[in-house]
Amino acid sequence: MRALWIFSALLGTALSVNAQQVTAAPPVETAPAEVSAEELSPSSSWRDSVTVHGFGRWNYGKSSNQNLYLQANEDGNYRTAGFELNLSADINPRLRVVTQVGWTEDLDGDEQDLDYIFAEWKLSAQTRLRLGKVKLPFGIYGEFPEVGTLRPLIELPQAAYGPIGFLGNAYKGVGIDGSLGGRWKTQWDVYGGSTDLDEDVVGEAFLLGEPVGPEDAIEHEVTRDVVGGHLVVETPLPGLSFGGSLLSGTEIDGGSGRRRTVYGLQAEYAGEAFTLRAEHMHEDSHQDLQASGSYVEASYRLTPHWQAAVEVGRLRTSFFGIHPAGQEAQLTRHDEVTLGLNYWFDPNLVLKLNFQRIRGNAFAHPDAADLPAVVAAGGLRSRTNVVLAGAQFTF
Repeated sequence: MRALWIFSALLGTALSVNAQQVTAAPPVETAPAEVSAEELSPSSSWRDSVTVHGFGRWNYGKSSNQNLYLQANEDGNYRTAGFELNLSADINPRLRVVTQVGWTEDLDGDEQDLDYIFAEWKLSAQTRLRLGKVKLPFGIYGEFPEVGTLRPLIELPQAAYGPIGFLGNAYKGVGIDGSLGGRWKTQWDVYGGSTDLDEDVVGEAFLLGEPVGPEDAIEHEVTRDVVGGHLVVETPLPGLSFGGSLLSGTEIDGGSGRRRTVYGLQAEYAGEAFTLRAEHMHEDSHQDLQASGSYVEASYRLTPHWQAAVEVGRLRTSFFGIHPAGQEAQLTRHDEVTLGLNYWFDPNLVLKLNFQRIRGNAFAHPDAADLPAVVAAGGLRSRTNVVLAGAQFTF
């Protein structure tokens, strides 16, 4: 019933806006124009209406010890690669259809995903209705997490975008977005439906006394009856913006559900040479966990080709009914410092070298099958150094 109410409210708002737009600007009847043979050609029509983009990446990763982190291991891993294919079709001046599929290869094997597929209907010059599996408007990077050429480091800041479970890549349902304002411009989104995400549960399962195997290390979680929103304010100073995000729904756990709420705060300055971004995210899953993650990321173009970057992040997690101490407490913590050096051939191709210093084992930990024996022997390393090197490209 709640899901039906959410869907009806958003769709009713969209239909009302659409009706007002149609009433305000009725179509003008005109005589049919002559159409050339070229305009009727299917190939010509396809080229004019469909846009194709691609986002690719590959990187090498090496860890300083037995802790795995971002697919980096102690031997050095060359297998991490991925590609996303994005297609959008302008059916007519008001209707647009967008889809994206992705392929990844890493230590866990090969995987193919439908990132999103949605229809977009233009309600007015500033407002759009979206229906389907839609990219999630949350935080700075939420709508384009796969596009490596839009960030200064190889991976997103893990304290906010890591597999703790703050957010997934899409929502399935209905949403409305738009913009308003002049010198102070506001971008906004509201949506309802469901979301799903992948969460690293190795540390939580161990602390609960329910160790998992490698095949169960990542848990797929579904949140139903979600209501969410995103608001970003662009200031009169070019490149400076701030905003917030919120989503709340019922997380499905077996046959029961629990309230799950996530909020985020963001600030960004993006100049020609210097960028500065910061975010804070918090999750509260009733009688399950609470998590808070923050980061600050800065980058500077030393020359047209060379760029330096630094990021500092912090994550703390608490699990309901568990109070770990000693080395086990490290499974609830993640602190990261990342230094980066990039060489840009052009805006669509970049080589990146990252050095990361990790403290804590929320994300950097031994393989799930080895963790119990490592902890029992007192050998859990709380500090891990990671080197990542690779290329990211777009078209």
